[in-house]
Amino acid sequence: MTRVIFSGGHVFDGTGAPPAPADVVIEGERILDVGPGLDGEEVVDCTGLTLLPGLFDAHVHLIVGPYDAVGQLYEPFSLVLPGRQEHAHHARRRHHHGPGRLRR
Repeated sequence: MTRVIFSGGHVFDGTGAPPAPADVVIEGERILDVGPGLDGEEVVDCTGLTLLPGLFDAHVHLIVGPYDAVGQLYEPFSLVLPGRQEHAHHARRRHHHGPGRLRR
């Protein structure tokens, strides 16, 4: 597999420290190393960019199935949304399996 280096950017590590200059090396779907002065076979220039290694998309939509978005614009928000039990079921499944595990 090819080692790809994201070079010249700043790395945000989520520890509370400000983003710092560093490189990120990946191979396949794995992060191999994060730090300054790394090397790899393929280089991606990240000058002026901030990298977030290990960040995954935890964004989910719990509304599944038929949903009348336009109709909802005309209903008072305090009314019960149709299918709320179904939405709660999907929320429980997402929580149980973790984000990103139930993608369609």
